Amino acid sequence: WKWLGKEKVHSMEWDKNQSDEELIKVFAKVYNEADMVIGFNNNRFDNKWLNTRAVYYNININTHVKSLDLMKQAKIILRVPSYSMNAIAKMIGVTTKLQHSGLSMWEAIQYGSKADAEEAMKMMLEYNEQDINVTEAVYLRLRKYIKHPIHVGRLIGEDKYSCGSCGSTDLKLYKETFTQVGTKQYLMECNCCQSVPKISETMYKKYN
Repeated sequence: WKWLGKEKVHSMEWDKNQSDEELIKVFAKVYNEADMVIGFNNNRFDNKWLNTRAVYYNININTHVKSLDLMKQAKIILRVPSYSMNAIAKMIGVTTKLQHSGLSMWEAIQYGSKADAEEAMKMMLEYNEQDINVTEAVYLRLRKYIKHPIHVGRLIGEDKYSCGSCGSTDLKLYKETFTQVGTKQYLMECNCCQSVPKISETMYKKYN
């Protein structure tokens, strides 16, 4: 895992007895601190997998976490042959995920000799670290097009007028629009991340 915008990618592995209990304890604390978690197919897989292991060990886990699933968002805004992260990364010119040997890698980690297990685990960690970096790169590319489950501006202490995607207060009018019932709204363009948040007429008049 990594924090958005930070260089370091953190990694852990299970113990010599192939138990993931300590791993879950440590990661659950990080997960619970996050204001929003970003992943790829994480709503259906990663989040539930973590919840399951936390329940198994009776470890506290934030089941109310704000979660941004890039695959789900891609399916809303894109029409592409494949919604895999590798395919989307290739489409937008982001360095793609590393390749690995698949099931044989898992088997070597769990059932192989000590040397084979160590080598396979090293490969697994390298793959996962690259996977994290690709996830961040894909998110930053898609950020201005997708809906966030949290208002980043409010999160960092800015007014609701700020950009919900990155928190910037440097916005300009993109265009005026109206709802179905005739309520006027303003589409604003963020000069920082180029997203286009929508605000009410009252909010627009307050700051302009």
